[in-house]
Amino acid sequence: MKKIGLVCAVLFSLLLGCFRFQVNAEEDKQGPTMTGLTLSKSSVTAPGEIKVTMTAEDDVSGFNYATIQFYCQEADKYLYVSIWPDENGKLTGTLSLNQYTPSGKYLIYHVSLSDKADNSSIYYGKAYPYYNSGAADCLPSTLASKSFTVINNTSEDKEGPTISGLTLSKSSVTAPGEIKVTMTAEDDVSGFNYATIQFYCQDADKYLYVSIWPDENGKLTGALKIDENTPSGKYLIYYVSLSDKADNSSIYYGKAYPYYNSGAANCLPSTLASKSFTVINNTSEDKKGPTVSGLTLSKSSLTAPGELKVTMTAEDDVSGVNYGSIQFYCQDADKYLYTNLWLDENGKLTGTLSLDEYTPSGKYYIYHVYIADMADNSSIYYGKAYPYYNSDVADCLPSTLASKSFTVLGEDSVAITTQPKNVTVAEGDTAKFSVKAYGTGLSYQWYYRKTSSDSWTAVAAASGKTATYSLTTAERHNGYQYRCRVKNSSNSVYSKTVTLTVCTKPVISTQPKSVTAAEGKTAKFTVAATGEALTYQWYYRKTSSDAWTAVSASSGKTAAYSLTTAERHNGYQYRCKVTNLAGNTYTKTVTLTVCTTPAITTQPKSASVTAGTIVKFTVKATGNALTYQWYYRKTSSDGWTEVAAASGKTATYSLTTAARHNGYQYKCVITNKAGSVTTSIVKLTVK
Repeated sequence: MKKIGLVCAVLFSLLLGCFRFQVNAEEDKQGPTMTGLTLSKSSVTAPGEIKVTMTAEDDVSGFNYATIQFYCQEADKYLYVSIWPDENGKLTGTLSLNQYTPSGKYLIYHVSLSDKADNSSIYYGKAYPYYNSGAADCLPSTLASKSFTVINNTSEDKEGPTISGLTLSKSSVTAPGEIKVTMTAEDDVSGFNYATIQFYCQDADKYLYVSIWPDENGKLTGALKIDENTPSGKYLIYYVSLSDKADNSSIYYGKAYPYYNSGAANCLPSTLASKSFTVINNTSEDKKGPTVSGLTLSKSSLTAPGELKVTMTAEDDVSGVNYGSIQFYCQDADKYLYTNLWLDENGKLTGTLSLDEYTPSGKYYIYHVYIADMADNSSIYYGKAYPYYNSDVADCLPSTLASKSFTVLGEDSVAITTQPKNVTVAEGDTAKFSVKAYGTGLSYQWYYRKTSSDSWTAVAAASGKTATYSLTTAERHNGYQYRCRVKNSSNSVYSKTVTLTVCTKPVISTQPKSVTAAEGKTAKFTVAATGEALTYQWYYRKTSSDAWTAVSASSGKTAAYSLTTAERHNGYQYRCKVTNLAGNTYTKTVTLTVCTTPAITTQPKSASVTAGTIVKFTVKATGNALTYQWYYRKTSSDGWTEVAAASGKTATYSLTTAARHNGYQYKCVITNKAGSVTTSIVKLTVK
């Protein structure tokens, strides 16, 4: 079997390359350089030890630690040693060879060095296939050729374990549940240590893992846990990774591997590769990772050392958000910063990004955001620092989130630390705009414009060249916009744009009107006024002789006051005070009439008269805002007709009789906002 040591080495190198950090106040942008290396032995028997001593230099923050990787081509074996400063400041480490270390000559593959600012350097040695002594990332020949030999180890172990059998306790399972996995494996010398099996469901695009260890009886077993959110579907083996006690590893691929070939040495035989299980119809399955919906940074700029709080909001469709991380990148400094995000008591993902004293100055944008849910589904979204960012792509953050950034301030930096604010004042009063900034040797210049479409004009007044600009306002200044440019000899920055509102005394443009409403209904009083930054307060009184009382309800502090009427509100009076910094203006007083359903107290009576006589029908009723409408009909079989005469719309209807009116019938309908009532029917007899 092919070893995975080379793969691990390459990955290790790439990871170290990604963590090339730099610094701020003392600007440490370079990793350490290696100047010397000695090995205590040129040959050793296994088991045994070799003491490794290194000399290295770092320009600012100082050496922290190093790792050296040795490689034996004949045995295809990698060995590692970590180098740390000892109590005397010497950089030393002990390379321990176990009883299974293969014989052969071990040359340097690479050396990785890190300083206290987390800058890293990687140098390659003679074991590196592309070694070139003239290349900047390769050790000089005198160091690159350092080596040692493991002498004739008869117990050497060069090969990883081989798998010979695999069984699953179930072919199908409901979630949540468990499957017991049993493996048989052989190792030629040191013996089996542990294994990992990865299963994959193509339909759900879901991976599951199980670790295999020897139990108390020597059987190789593991329990594959199926949680409540595991997606339904068929799971096949993607790969099996086995390790022995000599740290040799083997990887075998199964049917879920896209390039599976039963005849290939690194693929399982078909009988093992096709092992599978099915998760049955899980209604609580969770197939998708969370989505990001919001992101805030506690500061837009800061000095190092310092801290920045990151808050993220995210949604997940089933299992819920679990945790996340965010990576920022500064292109000018070639620097990455990271922080983990965890759920707080309010359900938001929060984390603190800590900047050490060496964090380099510059602007940091989001490179990527990683979030995971409780079902171990994850999502990655890229930000503006990602070279291939495109807001239209599904795995990229929307522009509003992707552009979130912060600036680490350096010695020559200029940054606004406190922005100016919008100002509202009364005409003739003094308006002040203030800005606070970080930097040395700062100068200030304020600018104004009348509208957002105008160009900016520098303020000529003396205070326009200071951190606080003051002016005596006039009505013409209303709506003017202002900003400040702060600069030093190296950099400059503009503040945000703010607006000046100059208030004149409010003018009532539409007065409220008296309202008549039925008991239990809503009555609404409305005012319209002109002026800047207006506030409203409605008042009421029970009678014209009472004092005014402020309405406490929330709508009593708006331009439209609403209340649900009761009988006691009948006759209440209302007015509104409209206020701003220039003063206040009261509306006229209006009245609320609350109607109860009309009630007839005196019914009309039938009449008998001679032709040509004037007859009157009269009704009396109680209630507010009553209206009257009389009706007539010629006979009891006819429909009713509305009386058109003016008196037909009053409490007393009069008409000059004629012979034709004989036998006519009359009634009156009395109405207000609360309802209506109809009188009894009366008859007119004309003789």
